[in-house]
Amino acid sequence: MLRNRSETGMLACLLSLLAGCAPASLSSALGNAQGAAVPPGQVETGAHWADIADFPTLQRLSYQFVITMVSPSHPEEWAMTFDAAAAASLKLIVGVYPPPYSLQGEEWTISDAGKRFLRYAASRAALVKGIYVYNEPYWVNPFTKANDPCGAVSAERLRRLRSAIRLVWSEAQVFHDIGQPAAWAPGGFLLREHPCIGDKYADPSGVADLVGLWFYPIELARDRRTEALAVLKREIAYVRARMHAEPILAGQAFGCRTCDLTRMPTARELRKWNCATRALGPQAVSWYPWRQEGYDDYLSNHPELWSLTGPAACH
Repeated sequence: MLRNRSETGMLACLLSLLAGCAPASLSSALGNAQGAAVPPGQVETGAHWADIADFPTLQRLSYQFVITMVSPSHPEEWAMTFDAAAAASLKLIVGVYPPPYSLQGEEWTISDAGKRFLRYAASRAALVKGIYVYNEPYWVNPFTKANDPCGAVSAERLRRLRSAIRLVWSEAQVFHDIGQPAAWAPGGFLLREHPCIGDKYADPSGVADLVGLWFYPIELARDRRTEALAVLKREIAYVRARMHAEPILAGQAFGCRTCDLTRMPTARELRKWNCATRALGPQAVSWYPWRQEGYDDYLSNHPELWSLTGPAACH
């Protein structure tokens, strides 16, 4: 299962170094009018890659959701994950890994197992915040896993994929972890650096209903929170105005010397970053990650920090 952003994280490093079709429908379950900033106290809290055993802890912390993956070929795992979420009053942004999507020419196909999963998720729709589809699809080719500075999967192809998913579940809320989508668009710095991107992301509407954004500012040698907040403010506005989607910020809760020269935030840094990102008005903050093999440190190792990750820490 690909849960390690360091495996495809070259773009994240590049972004932090250089940073300076039908519209997607928004379900009323998101609780936010299209384009409207969410008041800081109402920004939802979640976590990437928590295990089922962690769900009761997240419930005690008043988290609202978990981002997780299940196997397409083990329906018993689907039931265990959904049942555990229900018991902990959590919603899921959930996908299957390996992804069940294939592309022939311009035509997307979803495997039989993938369709069964989508139908299962639809049958328990009250627990589903979103369907996790791809990690960094602008940057990483989901079939070869190769990085593509010219743009791996175009907005048009992602629109077609969302439509294919909705042929199976008409109300599915599609989620992609993208990072900084505005950087790929006309006027964005990545397009200036890589003209081969062309117009692939000129029209990003309909790509997704929920879009994962990030900028990890706590580095070994410097603190880039001021820069990061400016970038994320721009990205949030872009996601709502141009993608007609809702932004979910991945909050830095890790250290990884080998993948992106970051360190685990201190208690003071984590609280300030939590409150500053909530003040930007995203739909949600998902702490990245709750646990993660290959990283030096992550949030589940630090019970002393958990109370600093929710809106109550900002009062």
